[in-house]
Amino acid sequence: MTKLEALIAWARLQGASLDHRIKVELSLLGGLGIIATQDIPEDSIVLRVPQSSTYDIQTLLEYTEELKKQNEDVSKVINGVLTLISSPTETTVIRGYIWSFSILQSMGVSMDLIKPYMDILLSTEIFDVEEDLELSDSFVQWQINQKKRVIAEHTDIVRAHPELAQHLSPKDAFRLHQAVKSRVLEIPHALEGDEKYQFTTRVTLVPMLDFANHARDNNAVFDVDKETKEVILRVTRDVSKSTEICICYSPSNDMGMFFRTYGFIPSVGEYEWVLPNFNEIVNCTKNTENEDYLRMAKWLRVTPKVTLHASKEDVKVDLTESRLPLLMIPGLTYYAGWRNEKADIEEDEQDIEELIVEEEENGVILSTETAYGVVYEDAYVSVPNILEQTWEDSENGIRELVKLTIPLLTRAAEASKSADTTTLAATAIQHDTQQMRNYFRVKHELLTHLLEHSTRDFIDMISHLQ
Repeated sequence: MTKLEALIAWARLQGASLDHRIKVELSLLGGLGIIATQDIPEDSIVLRVPQSSTYDIQTLLEYTEELKKQNEDVSKVINGVLTLISSPTETTVIRGYIWSFSILQSMGVSMDLIKPYMDILLSTEIFDVEEDLELSDSFVQWQINQKKRVIAEHTDIVRAHPELAQHLSPKDAFRLHQAVKSRVLEIPHALEGDEKYQFTTRVTLVPMLDFANHARDNNAVFDVDKETKEVILRVTRDVSKSTEICICYSPSNDMGMFFRTYGFIPSVGEYEWVLPNFNEIVNCTKNTENEDYLRMAKWLRVTPKVTLHASKEDVKVDLTESRLPLLMIPGLTYYAGWRNEKADIEEDEQDIEELIVEEEENGVILSTETAYGVVYEDAYVSVPNILEQTWEDSENGIRELVKLTIPLLTRAAEASKSADTTTLAATAIQHDTQQMRNYFRVKHELLTHLLEHSTRDFIDMISHLQ
């Protein structure tokens, strides 16, 4: 019996009811999914899971109390893990319980009531990457930092309780972290004694329902049956045979949110692409040498990134928010000696020099409208009036700036794709890279659409640059 078959058999024993017209199998969206084996009419309920077979903080606490009656190690392990959670949230507390159960299972404690589900969590395909890789992709960088935080938390537990080290490896700790984070859902619960069905939500693991993949144009929803309290999966329109049944994890258009929360990005939404090797690429595009465009960008309130709005039909590019074309104005230079111009700063501003220094080292400089760190024809640049000051405020001037920006985006996209290929090759040595390949596939499709736009397309997408 496979792990999946064991899970389905276990779920049925726990009271779950699976419609005979569905099955769990490989999905075109990646991993496993719920597929219709026959035509299913609108409003059909295809899955029921008893509340007692779901895992939120309350039900996990109840399950733990039962385990404590069987083994004296249970309380010590669970308390030891939960008290060392660095940032307690509903999700991380649930993950703490799952870590504890994995440890107890390794110690030989009988975990029959949850073992098939634990086996699935431990075999979940995740987006994994080596912590010491030097990468240019901002999303993968975020994932590396996330992994470092999880490993650090695991290290704290092992340092405090050395006897647990052999029962939960850093690799399994991160896999379970990712598995829990990607599977939890917010399940509604009616408030007791409220006749108008006011409800709250609890972050919950729901075995079987968590095989349902995300789709923006979902054909199903999950809810709670008011009478039985069961979590149900109901199709919202007719579903034909062989079609995957999908729910909507979130109405958000932010692909970054999906990546950080669920470990993948959908093909539709908003993707914030951070341009790699920014100084090198801008210098190459503008035929300059060693110009500090990153610092110049902070002064001009330019962000070295582009937002791509992807729909089923098209990909639109937002240069307005990033103000990227402003960096292409000929003659702009970074003035590293601006800190020595105390008289100029004090004449214009009051007590903000330290704030400006801090902003230049961190994010965008917002405390002054005079860019003391950027000069044009030996004069400080006025951020609100930069186009007028540099004689680029005509439609033709803006068009020329956009034309100059396109080669920059082309170089950045090519550099990004090349770096991603290197990343995949380096990661494949240690990890199954299917999740990463899927991420880069969607990203590269977006970049390809970006490079297909004409100058006119970009002009139409810019409402203003000031």
